[in-house]
Amino acid sequence: MLRLRQFFHDKKLYFIMFFVPVIIMIICYAIIGIYPGSKLTVMASDSFSQFSNFHASFRRVLLEGDSLFYTWYSALGLNYWALISYYLGGVFTPLVLLLPNHLMPDTLYFLTLLKIGCASISFGYFTQKTFRLSDASHLFLAFSYSLMSFIIGQSELIMWLDAFVWLPLIFTGIHQVTKTGKSPLLFWSYLILFISNFYFGFMIGLFSFLYFCLLTWSDWERRKKYILDYFVTAFSAGIASMIMILPTAFDLKNNGDELSKLHWGKTEATQLFDLFAKQLIGIYDTTKYGSIPFTYVGLLPFLIVIIFLVQPKVNKRVKTSAILLLTLLMTSFYWEPLNLMWQGFHSPNMFLFRYSFLFSFTLLLITAYTLEHLERETLNLLPFLSVAFIPIIGLLYMTIFKTDYPYIKWYHVVITAVFYLIYAVCLYSYANTAHDTHAKKKWTLVTLAIIVIELSLNSFFMTQGILADWNYPSRSLYSEPYKKTAESVARIKKRQGSEFYRMEQMTPVSANDSLNHGYPGLSQFSSIRNTRSAEILNLLGFRSRGAHANTRYQNNTLLMDSLFGVKYNLTNDTLSKYQFDLVDHVDSMSTYQNQRALNLGLLTDNQIHTFQLPENNPLLAQETLLNQLASTEEHYFSYQYPLPTQLDNATSTYENRKWQIKEKQTNIGKTLFFTITVPANKQAYFNLSPSDFNQIKSSSATILVNGRKVKSQISTTGLFYDLGYYDEETVVSFSIEFFGTPAITIWTPYIVLLDIPSFERTWDKLSQQQVAFEMGKRSATASFTSDKKQTLWTTIPYDKGWRAFINEKEVDIKPFQDGFITIPVEKGKQTLNLIFFPQGLKTGIFLFFVGISSYYIFLYRQKNRE
Repeated sequence: MLRLRQFFHDKKLYFIMFFVPVIIMIICYAIIGIYPGSKLTVMASDSFSQFSNFHASFRRVLLEGDSLFYTWYSALGLNYWALISYYLGGVFTPLVLLLPNHLMPDTLYFLTLLKIGCASISFGYFTQKTFRLSDASHLFLAFSYSLMSFIIGQSELIMWLDAFVWLPLIFTGIHQVTKTGKSPLLFWSYLILFISNFYFGFMIGLFSFLYFCLLTWSDWERRKKYILDYFVTAFSAGIASMIMILPTAFDLKNNGDELSKLHWGKTEATQLFDLFAKQLIGIYDTTKYGSIPFTYVGLLPFLIVIIFLVQPKVNKRVKTSAILLLTLLMTSFYWEPLNLMWQGFHSPNMFLFRYSFLFSFTLLLITAYTLEHLERETLNLLPFLSVAFIPIIGLLYMTIFKTDYPYIKWYHVVITAVFYLIYAVCLYSYANTAHDTHAKKKWTLVTLAIIVIELSLNSFFMTQGILADWNYPSRSLYSEPYKKTAESVARIKKRQGSEFYRMEQMTPVSANDSLNHGYPGLSQFSSIRNTRSAEILNLLGFRSRGAHANTRYQNNTLLMDSLFGVKYNLTNDTLSKYQFDLVDHVDSMSTYQNQRALNLGLLTDNQIHTFQLPENNPLLAQETLLNQLASTEEHYFSYQYPLPTQLDNATSTYENRKWQIKEKQTNIGKTLFFTITVPANKQAYFNLSPSDFNQIKSSSATILVNGRKVKSQISTTGLFYDLGYYDEETVVSFSIEFFGTPAITIWTPYIVLLDIPSFERTWDKLSQQQVAFEMGKRSATASFTSDKKQTLWTTIPYDKGWRAFINEKEVDIKPFQDGFITIPVEKGKQTLNLIFFPQGLKTGIFLFFVGISSYYIFLYRQKNRE
């Protein structure tokens, strides 16, 4: 007990560093209504659709023993190692084991708080090991770092927060290397950062290298002897991190976006006074497009940096180094080539200026140096500079901020001015207490308390900004569907046994539900994806626009259900699909089984290798592909072009094959009513195709037919809204309601009629050609007999990590349009084994041991020399 008490006493500063930011964030979240078990969650923005599902998936992998290398539970099959590297590589991720997946909102809440608290400790450790400062100064700097606007304003991106824990430790390691030559901290901090988040690792690695060069130059004679130590350490860490980075680099090279075209002009949306605008308390513009850098770390660091820059006593090389770093970062904010450089020459999808935390970090570095070397000058000037800034920000608000920065309100200026005034009083009082130790301590505590209040206010504004910008979603959106989906999936797994199947939801919570619940699905929303297979899926009607990071199953035809082996549909409503039979029911969720789902493989003729899918016509693509695979010449689709019988809260105009539908009254849906006659033995669809995706934004379309209501987001789901199957000629009335924007423009809609007898004839042929696979965690095995030289065409996405063996002899994989595995086969009985191992991982493992070994060999030889 005495030892424990002594430990807490010795480390009390670190406990304060941890708990103060955590308590501040607990309060900020509680004000919004977020706390463990609350109705709202921290899962704003991508956290809801991506991070919650990815973390739930990782927990499932750890508990159920699924492969870390590959998953069948996303996008028909996916490189899971690359997904881990991009989203889940941090040392905090295994903590998801502590809470079950249905409490994932609370898991992410605790992880967010933990990472912010650890970032504070990390920076406090850095300042304690690097600068001779008072305890109050260490606390001030640690709080400012962990509660900077960049961290709190983008705290929903939980995968980014790991980087802020390792950044200060890397700089601690750099200072240790340049002072004593000791490098283990630097090596392991670099290595863990690169493994945790290679994206931020690139930014921090580049910045820390520049910092090391300038730090060495600032005291060349003393530090030049440690140059080799730094480079060996950094290089060894980089080599060792290839265990994660190299496979992911190959995956991104094969499937990622192309590098952005270099634009030599100014960055978009930035203006001259951005840095001043973001130094006011509580300024949150947006983290969507059109934002400016988040650079706030508190009022005092900003003022102290100004003092540093104007003080003649500062070492010239130190000042020059600081100016060079600040100038580089400020130039990057305004000049597009440098802006892209920091972000890997890839334009970010929202959350712009992702490196701007480096500017905030630099401000705190300079602040720490100034407090150590110029404490007296700083204390004398700060009160007057604080007062001087009050009229300056007032003038800027009246002349510039009011017009050019509409998100800056009068109360931001007033609050900032009040804090400047309070700081002036506190610091002036402290500076004039002479040798009164008690008074100095009192004013130190008062000033520190004011700093905490200031940072708390800013954090409050940041969380309120996220609430307005993205909205913190309700827990019920996650937890209510979770229980019935989990139970439905468990029943299907029991029903299927070891037999492989695919399943999709008609009313999903997100595109990554299959990862969360552990069932083989088609949909996906992730930067780690198989672009080539997603392109093919998009051509076939599973919408996956742009960079193909968001593939959706909903609103496609029966042909694709059959071809891609979608055996089950989960829905909160009834389903009217041909040969989809109701087999289970859990609460409001029904399970339908597709009696026409094919296996993953089809034997077809070798002409499939020269076949090309037509573009921009999903129905033609479906028809030609099925005819090619089955060697048929069926025509599956016919069309009707009805006009609406009635419009509700809407007006419509027609021009150049486009309908423009405008609302009459705001915030009420625009509804069109139709009546059609569906011939016998047809599956009917309503084709809805927007002409301008920018106009529709996140608009939804809700189809009501035969008492069945299905809501879809127009921009992300497919074109073909199901109207049901009809075995007899039937008059069908239905409506479609558009909601979300005042107007929507669509290409002339029409009815698609799928001929069931044609589909049955093709299915009969394909069912005789199908090849069943037995699926392993990262393997697939099939035994079949081919009566001639043919090609085995599969719906397994192609990845360069796959290797194929027929009768234990390795054979080449000849991918279908680079997207799906196809393998030429000889006549006779065949046993096919497909085995996946991420491309580059073997080399990465080798380099991991090489990097660590080379570093410790260097340390050993260095120790012997000493």
